[in-house]
Amino acid sequence: MKKSTISGLISLLLSTPSFATSIYGDDVVVSATRSATPRESLVADVSVVTQEDIRQSGALTLTDVLRTQSSIEIQSNGGIGQVSAVHLRGNSSQSAVVLLDGIRIGSATVGLTAFERIPVEQIERIEIVRGATSSLYGSDAIGGVIQIFTKKASNKPSLNLFAGYGTYNTRETSVGFANKIEQTSFSFNLSNTESDSFSTLRKKDGVNDDRDPYRNLTFSANLSHQITQGHDVGLSYFNSNNNLHFDDDSLFRAKIRSAQTSFSMFSHNQITDNWLSKIKIGESKDSIRSQGSFSGLSIATTHQRQYTWLNDFSLPLGLLTLGLERLEQRVDGNPGNVSYQKESRDNNGYFAVYAVNHSGHNLQLSARRDYNSQFGQYSTGNVAYGYQFTERFRAFGSVGTAFRAPTFNDLYWPFQNFGPCIPPYDNTVPECTYTGNPNLVPEKSTNREISLVYDQGHHRLSATLFHNKVRDLIVPAQGLLDDFPINAGEATIKGMNFAYEGWVDNFHIKASADVQSPRNDDTNLLLTRRSQHYGAFALGYRWDGWNFLAEVIGSGDRYDDAANTRKLDGYALMNLTARYQINPELSLQMKANNIFDKEYALSTLFGTPFNTPGANLFIGLRYSPDINTQ
Repeated sequence: MKKSTISGLISLLLSTPSFATSIYGDDVVVSATRSATPRESLVADVSVVTQEDIRQSGALTLTDVLRTQSSIEIQSNGGIGQVSAVHLRGNSSQSAVVLLDGIRIGSATVGLTAFERIPVEQIERIEIVRGATSSLYGSDAIGGVIQIFTKKASNKPSLNLFAGYGTYNTRETSVGFANKIEQTSFSFNLSNTESDSFSTLRKKDGVNDDRDPYRNLTFSANLSHQITQGHDVGLSYFNSNNNLHFDDDSLFRAKIRSAQTSFSMFSHNQITDNWLSKIKIGESKDSIRSQGSFSGLSIATTHQRQYTWLNDFSLPLGLLTLGLERLEQRVDGNPGNVSYQKESRDNNGYFAVYAVNHSGHNLQLSARRDYNSQFGQYSTGNVAYGYQFTERFRAFGSVGTAFRAPTFNDLYWPFQNFGPCIPPYDNTVPECTYTGNPNLVPEKSTNREISLVYDQGHHRLSATLFHNKVRDLIVPAQGLLDDFPINAGEATIKGMNFAYEGWVDNFHIKASADVQSPRNDDTNLLLTRRSQHYGAFALGYRWDGWNFLAEVIGSGDRYDDAANTRKLDGYALMNLTARYQINPELSLQMKANNIFDKEYALSTLFGTPFNTPGANLFIGLRYSPDINTQ
């Protein structure tokens, strides 16, 4: 880097900008308070990923986008389209609420969200809130919340076409259209992804080393209409269908067919100058059908119907939000060809949020009471406070409680006898069995965190210290011959995150690093598939119609099992992206991933590593013509 550039960086850090006091300008976030709030006044650790961020990164999958964000680790059972999961700030993959346009999605049987079923071409924005948020969202928000917004309408006609091709015979096409006619706005987006991919398992046995192809077809649509000033109604729809193969055994090719559907209706009504009512009714469906000659046939479907009524009251000092929320969960399935003992549960939640920003002081108080038909009543709360010491320095902290409900698999998995399961695998040894435990209680947590932020308009640095104590930890298996899940002991997840984002001349720099200790208190062992240090670094540069990006993603060692006997080695990956704006309507994008062809694993199947992509290249062409007729 030139000496003048270094001098420019130092002078910018020390100078007072004449424009916005925050690097985020007037950006507004809804997930951290459940009401539209200026991002610079939030008292929570929040990240936002925009559609432009996704395009600049060249990411092909949602997990590729998320793994570059602060305090997020991912795991994956193979290549594109295979099962993936997210650990938010060291917590389990079941300890984050995931919303799609405000509606809960995911499986209530295993407790995971199928991030692999949401193509990035469908996404307009992602909001990530870290820390205990059960006082806003109820169960499962121990680690935080991830909200994904699909593409919405624009104020003028817009058309977007994309086509790309890459390694593993990966093909992607998408088309999107949006418009506004008088008081009605609408959009639709259709995308298709296909790939021959590679073998799910890293196993050279002539059986499980074949390619496991994948196909996804996704459609989303949004419609909104302004009845009159201050009164809007609308609809959102999302449907994703997936077909993929996985490694099982040699009799026939194992296949998975899965789908994610979400539908919602909303009505926003400005009742008075000080009262805004927001009603949303929706339902999501997560279904999967898996069949292999060894693993057999497995079918599971989760229905989640959600009713939400939020009321924002503007007070002389601050904003008061009162909310009512009902969640109806129903599962259908045949684990072991036997139905679940219970197939439904309902939850009614009542909550209040008070937020005030005044003279450099930011205060947020929230409390929630949940009544669940399966596990009873739970109360959660959060107290957060921030203070702007100077124009550039700000600090905030919070104390909050949260909980995570056991999944239907944890509670009601039907009794299964697997037969002799230890050598010599005959009638001379005991048989192994597994069943759910209906006496499980929810995990409970208390989270404390404090952040210090420096923000002068071109550069933002932050440091966040967190400490999360989880009680009644749910252990899905104990390693017994007659096994079942239990609540066992406690876990402490503590650590620190450092993050930076800034601009110097034509350079854009973004970096994050997490140092943490996610341990089981009873054994002092690391929690599975979580590292003690990981991070990401990205350096972007703009030059004469070109946008270049180099990013490094790294993680330390992890363990694939609770006993810490199966080690997953640390890794560092380097990706390169180039985008060229051929003309105002046409752009070319190229992305080279894992350019040094690093072999690494994010998880294993009983010790056999799941494969991850080697060095690969993807090239795409985007066409966005100006079709505005006005």
